[in-house]
Amino acid sequence: MRGVMLDPRPIKFRAWFKPQRVMLKSMLLKNTDFLGGDLATIDPQIILLQFTGLTDKNGREIYEGDIVVDDFGQVFKSVFVKGMFCWEGVENPAYPTVMDAGWLKVIGNIYENPELLSPSPARAQEAR
Repeated sequence: MRGVMLDPRPIKFRAWFKPQRVMLKSMLLKNTDFLGGDLATIDPQIILLQFTGLTDKNGREIYEGDIVVDDFGQVFKSVFVKGMFCWEGVENPAYPTVMDAGWLKVIGNIYENPELLSPSPARAQEAR
């Protein structure tokens, strides 16, 4: 019996550059980029944020650290916990992501828009 080959998600990252407080565009890494060391130690001033493999209802890619809002105004952030991406709510614990994030909208990220994580219903409504 032959195994089923699943099409793996692309391994992409974007990066938060601490000194200038700017988000660098996404980059696609090849397997060879991981040889010879820990990717996270390339530069301590850069925080790598991995692509989750999901897109929001507008087709925007969702990365680790993104802040999203659902159709009910609930705000979540994308986190990587125990080998999987999870949604962590402002007032809820983390739970695993689902294959379809078409019910979510990216409204920012934890570095450029940390204020979006405050438990304000009015702020969540503004983002819609």
